[in-house]
Parts: sequence; structure tokens; C-alpha cells
Amino acid sequence: TNKATFRYMLVEQLCAVDVARPLAVREGLLKDLVSWMKSKDREKVRPAATSLRDLTSTQDKYMAGWIHSQIVSEEGAVREIVQLVFDSEPDVQLAVTQILSGLCVAPHTRAAVVEAQCISFLIPLLFDDQRKSEE
Repeated sequence: TNKATFRYMLVEQLCAVDVARPLAVREGLLKDLVSWMKSKDREKVRPAATSLRDLTSTQDKYMAGWIHSQIVSEEGAVREIVQLVFDSEPDVQLAVTQILSGLCVAPHTRAAVVEAQCISFLIPLLFDDQRKSEE
């Protein structure tokens, strides 16, 4: 519906604003974004992926560390993020790889990515990308 789409777009825009990111995370937006990812509804998945990408891409190192820790602490978040690698939409795949790249910067969040066995999801993605570039 148009109202729902508008709401998802607002969340995306909020997460794109650097000063609003900590407030969004503190107010529990991560739970909603994980819920959207779990829904497998394209109308929710794409905004969730791009919002999480924006949340993890802040240039403030302290804030990035805090947001990354919150994502890792959110039950099932890393696993849901990784499973989106298999989304057929390139924009979602790109957002997921950017999220995982951001999470791999610090040792404690990198450990969570490894623990969630993310590499087993990324290898097929890289292989598929390589195969497409050779065609």
C-alpha cells in the first residue's frame, strides 16, 4: 500500500541522516529492520537492507562501533542480514555486502560475522559474480 511504502521510505531517509542514526538505534529500530528482513516481503526487505547499510556506514568511529555492537547484539540480526545475499535484487545484495564489510572492521563484530558462518553465504555470491563477469 502507499502508506506502508511511504513509511518504509521515511525510515530509509531517517537512517541516511548521520545525526539521527544513534537515536534510531537507541529507540529500537533494529528490531523492526530485522523483522522486515525476516518477512521476505520485497516492499520491506529493500528498505531494511538500505537502512542497515546506512546505519553501519557512519564516519564517526565511536558511533560506528556502538551501532555495529548493537546489530551484533540483536538476536538473529547478522544471520538475517547474511541470508539476504541470496535476494535476487542486486541493490539488496550490494547493501548486504556493504553491511558485512562494515561489520568486519572491528574484531568483536568481525567475530560475530564469522560465528554466523557468513563466509558460507558469501562464497557462492562471489562465485556467481565471477561467473557473470566471465560471460
